[in-house]
Amino acid sequence: MPPKKRHYSTVTIGKKLSYLLTVPLVNDMTSTDKLTTLELNGLVVQELSDVCDNGWHNLGHLIPTIFESFNATELIPPVNQLLVPLSKIKYRDERINKLFCDNAEEELVPLWDAKVKKWNCKLPEASSDSYTASGRANKDGKRKTVLGLDWEEESRATAEELFSAFFNVLTVALAREARLSAMRSSSNRVWNGGHSTKQIKGVKISRKPNIIMAEDPANSEWAHIKVVAELTTSRFKLSGRLAKTLDTKAYLILRYQPWRRFALMLSISNNCRELRVHVYDHSGSTISPHFHIESQKDLFLYIFSAIVFGKDECIGFDPTMIIRELKIPPPSNHLSPLSPLSSFSSLSSEEARHDVKTASGQLPTKDPLPTIAGTTPTLLVETCDSPSQEPLGNIHVNDNKYDILKVIFSSTGLIGRGTVCYRARRASDGQEFVIKDHWVLGDVDDADVLNEIAMMKAMEGIPGVPKLEEYCKVALSSGEVDNTRRYRCSQLASSKGTWRTHVRLVMKPQGRCLQEFRTRKEFIRAMRDIVSIQKKAVQDRGILHRDCSLYNTMIEDKDDGSSNGMLIDWEFAVRILPDDHYPLGGTGTVPFLSRSILGQLAVWDKYSRNSRHFKEASDSQAISVGSIKQDFTDDLESLFYVFMWICIMFSGPLGMKRKVTLEEDWLPYEWSRVSLRLCQNAKGMYFLNISDLLQQFDPYFAPLLPLARDWTDLLRYNFPSTTAEGKITEHKPVTFDNVIELLEKHLALLPDDELSPERLFRQMVTNKNIQDVADRADIIKNMCNSGAAISSSTARKKCWSK
Repeated sequence: MPPKKRHYSTVTIGKKLSYLLTVPLVNDMTSTDKLTTLELNGLVVQELSDVCDNGWHNLGHLIPTIFESFNATELIPPVNQLLVPLSKIKYRDERINKLFCDNAEEELVPLWDAKVKKWNCKLPEASSDSYTASGRANKDGKRKTVLGLDWEEESRATAEELFSAFFNVLTVALAREARLSAMRSSSNRVWNGGHSTKQIKGVKISRKPNIIMAEDPANSEWAHIKVVAELTTSRFKLSGRLAKTLDTKAYLILRYQPWRRFALMLSISNNCRELRVHVYDHSGSTISPHFHIESQKDLFLYIFSAIVFGKDECIGFDPTMIIRELKIPPPSNHLSPLSPLSSFSSLSSEEARHDVKTASGQLPTKDPLPTIAGTTPTLLVETCDSPSQEPLGNIHVNDNKYDILKVIFSSTGLIGRGTVCYRARRASDGQEFVIKDHWVLGDVDDADVLNEIAMMKAMEGIPGVPKLEEYCKVALSSGEVDNTRRYRCSQLASSKGTWRTHVRLVMKPQGRCLQEFRTRKEFIRAMRDIVSIQKKAVQDRGILHRDCSLYNTMIEDKDDGSSNGMLIDWEFAVRILPDDHYPLGGTGTVPFLSRSILGQLAVWDKYSRNSRHFKEASDSQAISVGSIKQDFTDDLESLFYVFMWICIMFSGPLGMKRKVTLEEDWLPYEWSRVSLRLCQNAKGMYFLNISDLLQQFDPYFAPLLPLARDWTDLLRYNFPSTTAEGKITEHKPVTFDNVIELLEKHLALLPDDELSPERLFRQMVTNKNIQDVADRADIIKNMCNSGAAISSSTARKKCWSK
């Protein structure tokens, strides 16, 4: 029996774009292409084309599944009945000009030429070897163009412009069927090929989509794009350039529209005549069979009609929620110089804003008012939401409707949970909650899909742990629970265990991210509270959290004005086992992993060099870690890295970001390498040499340097050190009481008179008011003095006149 094929997968050892806080910026396309390719290794299901013919029922598996809600086959006019005003056919070749030479521009003409079996729209034709689609240069270095309406006068058009014009005129022809047009969603769907040479608005990204479908494509950003189409004259290959650019553009769409179920993309290859539908979700990608847009015109017309006239559900949106036009902001630099991961929050009707919008300056250690105009008022305004603010949309959980008030957080990446957290208000009673919307690893009926619900119920009653209000498995309009497995025609070994189920949780209370503390004392107090939560979970409930990271540590505001730390996201929590070995999955986010966890995972990095690299799903099995050894000391070490990250990457309270550059060796960047072995080595080196800690910490956090040194000493031997022979020389596992005592010691040393940003703002306003009063008094005094002088002068004049 031949040995089983094996391949390396970043996902199976816990390395995902959504877990790396320092993956490349969106404008570093070379690195992003490489990471998305690795992430999709063995996770692309490609349906065979030989299952399709000209019959309506031979669309394969993917297309009928995603277009299930489009029940309008009988409404689609036959191709030979499609008519449009001649004026709508923007680009015409010699054949079209001859065919309609006697027709007026306003006259209806057929869009399909039954005699030659071609569309009556100019499309790119296979010609000399100098021809290229996708706007790339030909052999003479010039962009290939084609002739338009008048061969002598019409400006030359690109392949992208030809196809976008064809798609738009086809939309016009189909819309003449009133019943089909009535099915169209409220949003407009227009095609545009102008971005193949012009950047999308908002972010400087070198990836320029060939054709996009959007409501206003000429002025669209990545947050507005509904569908992307890519063209090539070559045959389609998964390893080809077109496939790679589709991967990255799908990543960008899901990043800027994280509430989508999937990103829908199109490829048009083989002399720009073979259409494929690509769906990217949080389990990978699946590709439909190809359909020739002319010889299989009826199937092509059905696919096109579903995309343009179908419900938003057909192109990847969630039917159980409506979210109005939002512009997801670029990633916060406080995460790292290279990070696409950030929290999202209150978004105005005009533009997206971070929950805490701060200037790049620092708050000095003596706590005067910030010197940058507008900084403090912005901090205060954006953290105090008006109860009457207009909802951003609505979302349903079971029978309850919630108004979305704020997007609190959104993860990024292709593969993974795709977590989005909302602050929402229940329509029935006005109560506010946090809604967590994510994709949980497991099939619909797997018990592990609801593990977080079980853990939260087990943790009920412990302060600082969210209280579960309700939950649901999200269903489509058909009533079927949404699971990524339903989009795959088969389950192959390489994609085994990657299916995800859409789950939604409603929780209380609301909280601030840990980095949004108001004073240093509140920051350290919250850290102590989080350690206490971990202690109670382990010792009282026998539960290990396993995922202590920057965005799982929060601060809860109490009604009496006080606050306490919170620990959220119990999805990967487990019941503690005697041998402390658990399945991989809840190891945490890379920059915050303990040295022990990194060491266990890093041994698998070597397979990345020698393993097979392919995207298509196959009978190859992913090299699996199996289980790892993990206990509460790993979570305690992770919390230390959260503390260090905040002190280095932030410059003040309420999430004030710090400007960092790649020219310096910042510890958070060193702890966030794609190579897990390098991450482990960097953390090991830190504990051997902390002399540069003063240069790493932002000046605002200088009073916390003694705590950092003592905490480092406490953790130095939490990871056993070994000799060259492999013998353990010293190992002192840290305990909960060790860390709590340390934090309380330094908490007592911090002053109580540090002004919070709110108090700073009030002081600024008070001082401004006092100054205004003083200024007014001076003005009045000067006016009075001036008036008295005028009166005296007038009196003297009268006296002299007498």
